[in-house]
Amino acid sequence: MVTPQSNGVLLQWKTALETDSFGFEILRSMSSKRQDAVLATSSTIPAQGHAASYSFLDTAAQGQEPYYWLVEIAMDGTRTEYGPFAVKKADYVVWLPGVLR
Repeated sequence: MVTPQSNGVLLQWKTALETDSFGFEILRSMSSKRQDAVLATSSTIPAQGHAASYSFLDTAAQGQEPYYWLVEIAMDGTRTEYGPFAVKKADYVVWLPGVLR
């Protein structure tokens, strides 16, 4: 999930299983084009080795609406990219009660 915050953009993700995972990096682009992306994380976010929740606050993107790619780095150096993910605007959901007559 990618959500705007007053001090940047918050990225949150969960893993169900982390077999041979070394860690994660995050790439950012102001366009949806992967070739325009730059590294947003200053260092690799270490994998926890089990199902886990992660978050990263991108303060460099404050007031912007960038695109992101999550890069998983395996122990052998293999990189798997997920994305792009865009800033999610606030959604409002209204639940109406079921009425039977």
